[in-house]
This record gives sequence, C-alpha cells and structure tokens, in this order.
Amino acid sequence: MLSIHHRRLIAPTVHQDRLTALLIILVAFTIRVTGLAHRALWYDELQSVTHASLPFAQLLAGVHQFDPHPPLYYAQLHLWLRFGTSDFWIKLNSVFWSLLTVASLYGVGGRRFGRQVGSYAALLFALFPFAIAYAQEARMYALLMFLGVWIYCFTDQLLYGRRVLWASCGLVSGTLAFLYSHGAGFLILFAVTSYALYFLWKAPRQRQARWRRFRLWLALQLLILLYYVPWLYRASTLSVRHTLQPDLPAITNTLSLLLLGFGELAPWLRWGSVLVVLAILVGLYASDGPSRNILLAFIVVPVGITLGISYLYRPIWLHRPLAFTVPFLALGLALAVVRSRPLLATHRAGPPLRYGILALVGVVLTLAAANQQARTYYPWQIREAAHFLQRAAQPGDRIFVADFKVFWGVSWYFVGPGSVNPLQPDNAWAVRNGVTLLAGADDAGGPTAGSCDWLVYRTMDQLPPRNTLVVVQAFDDLIVAQRCSPKARRTSTTT
Repeated sequence: MLSIHHRRLIAPTVHQDRLTALLIILVAFTIRVTGLAHRALWYDELQSVTHASLPFAQLLAGVHQFDPHPPLYYAQLHLWLRFGTSDFWIKLNSVFWSLLTVASLYGVGGRRFGRQVGSYAALLFALFPFAIAYAQEARMYALLMFLGVWIYCFTDQLLYGRRVLWASCGLVSGTLAFLYSHGAGFLILFAVTSYALYFLWKAPRQRQARWRRFRLWLALQLLILLYYVPWLYRASTLSVRHTLQPDLPAITNTLSLLLLGFGELAPWLRWGSVLVVLAILVGLYASDGPSRNILLAFIVVPVGITLGISYLYRPIWLHRPLAFTVPFLALGLALAVVRSRPLLATHRAGPPLRYGILALVGVVLTLAAANQQARTYYPWQIREAAHFLQRAAQPGDRIFVADFKVFWGVSWYFVGPGSVNPLQPDNAWAVRNGVTLLAGADDAGGPTAGSCDWLVYRTMDQLPPRNTLVVVQAFDDLIVAQRCSPKARRTSTTT
C-alpha cells in the first residue's frame, strides 16, 4: 500500500499527464475543425451519407449492392446522422475518431514505451497532414487509424500475458470492426500475424509460456477468420478503378502522402522527407529491440503485402488502405526522438538537439498541413451546382444527372438528405417544388412547352451528342447545361 508521501509524489505526475493529454487533444481538435464549417461533402462522402441515411436493413442491402466496402462504417454513421445532417456535423464524425486516435496513442504508446514516447507520438499524429485530411472527410479512414492502434495494443497485451481476457475480447471485436469497415481490411491480419510470429521468435520468455500465448492468439485469429470469410469471398470478386500496379515514383508518392499529406509540395521535399524518415526508422529498427516488431509489423508488412498483391494477383495499390499505418509512423518517429537520448548524452548540446529535432519535425508537419489546407483539391463541386439549380430551375423543369452516384449527391443538396433510396424502384428521380430530378442522360425528345431540361455531367462522362445543349455554368469539372423549349426563358450563359 502506498504511503501518504508517495501518493503526494504521484498525484502531481498524474495531474500533469492528464493536462498534457488534454492540451494535445485540444491542439488536434483546433487543427481539425479549422475551416471545417465551410467544406462541402464531395463525391465519396455523399456516397457515405446516402448509404448511412437508409433504414438499417436497407443500409446493409444498399452497401452490398452499390459499394466495394463492408457496412460497419456506414452503420456507425447511420447512428451519427440521427443527431444531425449538416455537412459540419457529418464531418465531425471523423474528427471524433481522429481525436480518439490521438488520445489512444498517448495512452497506448505511453504504457508500452514510456510517457514521453506517448506524448510525442500523440503530438506528431495531431500534426500529421494525412491524419488531418481524413479527420475532415466523412469516410472510414479515421476510424481505421483508431482501430489499428487498439488492435496493436490488444495483440501486445495478449502475447505478453497482460489482462488476457480483456485483450482477447478487444482483439476479436477490434479486428472484426476493422475488417468490416474497409474492403482492404485484410491487411491488418498480415500486420498482427507478423507481430505474433516475431514475438514467438524473439520474446524473452520461457518457451512453454511463449507457445501457450501464441496458441491462444492463433485460436482467436481462426475465430476472426471464421466470421470474416463471408466478406472475404465477396471481396475477391470486387475491383475498383483507381488502384494501380505501382512503379517507383508511385510508391514514393504514396509514402510521401502518408507523411506530408496532399498539399502541393516540391518533389525534392517529398522525396527527401521519405528518405529521411526511412533512414530514421531503419536506424531505430537496427538499434532498438522493443520497437523493432511494431515498425516491421504495422508499417513495413502492410506496404510490402500491398505491393506483393498488386504485382502477383491484381492491383490494389493506393494510399487509402495504408491509412492505418500513419499512427505507427508517428509512434516510430517519437521512439526515434526518445531513443536518440543515449547517442546524444555525451554531447553538451544533447537535450537541446533532441528537442530541436522534434521541433523541426513539428514545423515541417505544420507547414505541410497548412499547405494542404490551402491547396487541397476536391473535384466536382456538387453542393454549389445543386444550390445553383435551386435558384435557376423553375416548376416544370427537369434536371438530368448523367452519373448515377453524382445524382445521389445532387439530390442530397437539391431535394434534401435522405431524398434518394438506391434500392427503391423510383431511385432514379426526386421532386422539389415542381422540379423533377432524374438520373441519366437527358431525354432525346426535349423539354415540354414552356419548360427547360437541365443536364449535370462531368467532363469524363460519356454522353450522346446534343447540339442544342447550352453550357450555363461550370463548377470545376462538373458542368450544368440547359436546353429549353422555344417559349421558355433561358438562363444567361457564362464561361
């Protein structure tokens, strides 16, 4: 039992830890909500909310029919939408998961590697441009980062014999949540498997105890696979257009996106940052045993498996499936800063130099994040096009939207949230104030007397020739064109 003296010594430390965590979370929150109220939902996000706004049973059916990802992310967003449907509120869902990741890194990293590592990792993750970008987007990647941290935590606790029952329940539920949130969620299975195999090879425990923990872990993995097989079979039949078989520039670009985000940065800065971080992580791997496994399992293995599948089976290379590695990049950099202490201990400028390195990394990340916030480009300004049509279209007009999923987005803003159910027979049309919104190319027969037909299309959409269409407005790559009957008024064209 602790004496009163020891309690008095511990109390300020606990209070200081909580204050540090709160300040880091506050910094992360401020960065993530800055400018968020002015951001519209873009194409991918509008697919998220279209699915999430459906009744739960129809949500499952709709995701199965129209989406390459499993339904869990959309299910939790469905619950979130019960409390609001504004763009800001919807995006706050990802902010919420990102802040939980910051807090989790602080706690998990601190318990496993020390309080200083946890605080540095949380702070670096709060500043990572990639993490900020997906904290501001209504997609599943902020959730995946959060789940990835806890899957690592539960795996580590289970293998090293700490809180085994809690760790077992957490590992099964967390891994299944990850697997059923993204189509490439299987990458986490390779990560935890490599972590467990490394433990079996290197863990400083008696051989019998080591095998006992490993067998328990293996049994849980078989249970997880049993529940994952239905989706895994379906996933093998799916493909998306934006994945690729990468060459060296594509690999470097993806790694630089994970480090520095989506801003317009000089190529030398992206290449240089990748090389410097790789050198730091390689040095840490070579010099520090406890952190070696986490770097190998949760950074190197997912990248390597994605490359292998892309070359040997079919292309799946993309930065998004690797999003869950970003918290571990932050943790790796934090470990490198703290583990540099012995190397700098003999130098009089050791402590200032160590903090200077951390400050330099923070400045680079902050500048990259600021550049990203100012320059990030989202194609197809769907909200602006829908609001323009609300003002310009008159009762009796028809609005055709060439792409079916762009139609979902235009309907969300033009008619209202939840106005389209993709599963219903009438899913290709909606009505607002006498204006009919339809999916597909415009009617070759033309508008009825006294009315106009509008066509919303992307420059990439394949359309039949329409000589009588007049381009009215362009919203980036989203075009609004018009064709009116002779007696109808025309909207003045702009370029």
